[in-house]
Amino acid sequence: NAHTGLAVGFNTAHTRRIPAGDIAIISHSGALFDVLAVQLMEFGAGMSIFVSCGNEADFNILDYLEYVLEQKETNVVAMLVDALPDGERFRRLAARAHALNKHIVALKIGLTKEGADAANAHSSRLASVAGAYAALFESSGVAQVYSLEGLATAAALLSFYGKVEGGLAAISASGAGAALLAA
Repeated sequence: NAHTGLAVGFNTAHTRRIPAGDIAIISHSGALFDVLAVQLMEFGAGMSIFVSCGNEADFNILDYLEYVLEQKETNVVAMLVDALPDGERFRRLAARAHALNKHIVALKIGLTKEGADAANAHSSRLASVAGAYAALFESSGVAQVYSLEGLATAAALLSFYGKVEGGLAAISASGAGAALLAA
């Protein structure tokens, strides 16, 4: 909890003073927290809370999502997901987030067969079909990203600006850079 300074964990990020802010990270991975925390700090974004639910021996990722949505300090929830235990409950919680004018962005682990096998080995949960998660996220109004950098960037942008209407523009001084952006 960055607002109280309480850090209970095992990686180097827990030894740092994380700036307080409005981004909660809920993750099946504890080890990747360090990467996300460093990126958020580089962007100048602060955190409200980080929770690694691991193998969900007691509480699951949706229990933590429900908790952070009700925190006044949290406006953005960044989720690093192996698998969701209940799609309908997730949909209800996403609707609650929208009602509270809060934002959820998700990075789903295990989108390929090899990735799904690795996610299953990591957490003993089946990763399921990538298309099913994409449809669930889209129908729930949850932004899906495809990298840790994307998760940190999307969370920081939502923290700074909230959701904005309109399209996306990209400018590049390089023709190859523009082609990469357009791909």
